[in-house]
Amino acid sequence: GTWACRCGAPLAGEQLGGPAMCTLDECEEDGRTCARNGRAQVCTDPDHSMAARGDWMCMCVAPAMGQRVGGVAVCAVNECMTPTFPLTDALGCAAAGQICEDPDASVTGDARCRCPPPARDTHVGGAVAACGFNECETHTDTCGQAGQRCVDPDVMVVGDWRCECFEPATE
Repeated sequence: GTWACRCGAPLAGEQLGGPAMCTLDECEEDGRTCARNGRAQVCTDPDHSMAARGDWMCMCVAPAMGQRVGGVAVCAVNECMTPTFPLTDALGCAAAGQICEDPDASVTGDARCRCPPPARDTHVGGAVAACGFNECETHTDTCGQAGQRCVDPDVMVVGDWRCECFEPATE
């Protein structure tokens, strides 16, 4: 007669007329750990062979990054790479000619827009920075060589700097 060997649960495998090659998807047993408590993680078991026990891992769901073999992953999100984050939309950092930076991907809400050099300013939390730059920092020598001083009346306006004569000292 025809006979078959079947692997017992949770193993999978069947062979007619001989011993079965049993496999195990560890995510069937351990994968619940990844999604417990609403975590945005999925389980993957790259090798179902019996020789590869303990290789299952939790992987973070994009846009988060991170994975851990045999347990819950630590997920990190670079907010600047997240399409729904305010700084990356059409009114965000790039549209304002600024740079989005996320100093710690494991912390939510710390991304910021940074003004490109030589301007200095940052704004945290989904708004563009006010990129002011005192143009006299680059034109002081120009004015100084003429015996004058540099004045930049509005650091938010580009091209409004000027050289002025020093007022005579009064006694």
